[in-house]
Amino acid sequence: LGAAVAGRVGVAVLGAHDYWGPSLRNPLHYLVARDERRYGRRLQTARLLSGLQAAGYVLVDNRRQTLETPAGPVDVAGLGDPHVAYQRPEAVDWSPAKGDVALRLGLVHAPYVEVLETFDRHGFDLVLSGHTHGGQLRVPGLGALTNNTDLPLRQSRGLSRFRADLWLHVSAGLGHSIFAPIRFACRPEATLLDLVPAATGCRPL
Repeated sequence: LGAAVAGRVGVAVLGAHDYWGPSLRNPLHYLVARDERRYGRRLQTARLLSGLQAAGYVLVDNRRQTLETPAGPVDVAGLGDPHVAYQRPEAVDWSPAKGDVALRLGLVHAPYVEVLETFDRHGFDLVLSGHTHGGQLRVPGLGALTNNTDLPLRQSRGLSRFRADLWLHVSAGLGHSIFAPIRFACRPEATLLDLVPAATGCRPL
């Protein structure tokens, strides 16, 4: 992926397992207790942050930032991972961006309905998230059986509308639970999205 992102501005938010290691549990619990929070050992998050910053990434957990791109300014807001209750929407300046922007982009690790509604309420165009592993084990013709959030299962991966004016993209990601180290009908993925300014006359997504 290095060649694809070389020379570009990077933004990031952290997820639960950037702070905490996994904890041993029966994988079947996800089918009946999607929102149960259990933490493993504390990880060296400071080292991760240093590495991301050294690579040129801007951390936007509970922050807002305007990034300059060849297509124009991009208004980015991020929220901490709601799966571990690290979201702090009250810490973000949600006032309208000054001047025209090419895109209002939201970032959050886990796509819980509450945080998506926050982005929608403040006029964002697109939210990027992950966390779900796409369901990890999918039934052909049916889809995900769980996604470990309160998002509808049909939105466990890929592009969808959350509300009339908000797009959501959930990456199935590259990982899996170390206690269930398999995927079925859910290939690992790293997603590259081409976003086209609407002013060009092309569809924006």
